[in-house]
Amino acid sequence: MSEQLILVDTQDVQIGTMEKLTAHKLGVLHRAISILLFHPDGRILLQLRGKNKYHGGGRWTTTTCSHPRVDESNDAAAARRLKEEM
Repeated sequence: MSEQLILVDTQDVQIGTMEKLTAHKLGVLHRAISILLFHPDGRILLQLRGKNKYHGGGRWTTTTCSHPRVDESNDAAAARRLKEEM
């Protein structure tokens, strides 16, 4: 099953859902999260995205990014994504 993104208006009010790749290709406003992990000495853990990624390929970015699922809080989505990535 394809991942559904939560579409939002400019006030972050949910207005629907759309398949992830379609939403990214169309540039539709959707709910997303970015996560930064900091070392106690102030360094930030970044990632270099794979060159073949359709979205930001070959670029440095946050520790990880994701999208909350329908009925999932941002905090729960962040914890899920960090567990998947780390």
